[in-house]
Amino acid sequence: MEGKVLTKEELENLAREMCFSLVEIGMDEANNKIEISNQQDFLDFHKHVENKLLFYYYDFEDKSDFTFPNEIPNEYKYRYPEPIRARMQMKIDEYKKLIDEADFSTPSRLNLFYVKDGFLFYNYAFNEDRDDLPDYDCLDYDEIAENVRQGFSVEELDEMDKKHREDIEKQIRELKEVIFADPKFKLASNLSKRKGYSKRYFEGKSTYLELLRYAGYRFPIDFIEEIYGEFKEEEKNLHKK
Repeated sequence: MEGKVLTKEELENLAREMCFSLVEIGMDEANNKIEISNQQDFLDFHKHVENKLLFYYYDFEDKSDFTFPNEIPNEYKYRYPEPIRARMQMKIDEYKKLIDEADFSTPSRLNLFYVKDGFLFYNYAFNEDRDDLPDYDCLDYDEIAENVRQGFSVEELDEMDKKHREDIEKQIRELKEVIFADPKFKLASNLSKRKGYSKRYFEGKSTYLELLRYAGYRFPIDFIEEIYGEFKEEEKNLHKK
């Protein structure tokens, strides 16, 4: 086959000299689809081939897909230090303001297409007014936290993380003392009873469950078993005195 691979500039010059139009496309041969990414080129070509039927539809975004709770959920209370959560909340408030000001009654995308000689020709265009909206990634709390952490120095992060661990340890000690004072805990004299006690005590207490999880206890019974051993040891020492 004779010829050469012309540059885009050479091809455009040749088209002008020979008085024909160029339309740049994207080709999906497996599905007989041809994308004409420039909307004006798409419409010009549609007119050029004398096609009388143009299909279109609009995409709309749902505001609820961009909605955050007013506050960071309790489950994240123990995951991040307080200064991180405070800045996360600021980021979320800024984001929510953008969402509240966005007009979701207008379409986010226009899709145009028609069928010609067994091929689907198509074009789609996005609403430029939506360019200021944050990416979907920002709907992830961990993603927000990671971005926020980048605003602190290594020393600040180390200090925050250290204090956060100390706070969790303090709350674990306080929880242990509360359970030690519970008469029902003292009656849980075997593993079966302690499992039942653990299930009843922590039922519906999501904050405690998150605290235990971030303190390294996979299941509440692991915590109960550990502190029951401490409890019995304390009792034994008291009897020795």
